[in-house]
Amino acid sequence: CYYYSDYPLVKIHKGKIEDYWYSPQKGGCSFAINNNYALFSGNRNNRLFKLVILKDNHEADIIGEYKLVNENGHSLEDAQIVGRADKLYLLNGTNIYSFSIDQAI
Repeated sequence: CYYYSDYPLVKIHKGKIEDYWYSPQKGGCSFAINNNYALFSGNRNNRLFKLVILKDNHEADIIGEYKLVNENGHSLEDAQIVGRADKLYLLNGTNIYSFSIDQAI
């Protein structure tokens, strides 16, 4: 799924909205989340992955940007990306890579 407009990141617990944050990431197709951090894949205009800290005032700030490469130094920007829990998984050809929030921190 690709979001074309601004959207909040919403934490739902037991069917109720528990918290939400306005994301500084515009667009994107995948994200991972853990505690007070979110990791977003890039968007069509900026392929960098972004680490975001989720703050108490419903705001979020980008605290890191990453360009991912494989073991040969080739960019993974065209990989298919899926977010699950605290990791982004990247499928590039026949290889699967993961990038976790802990690695980004």
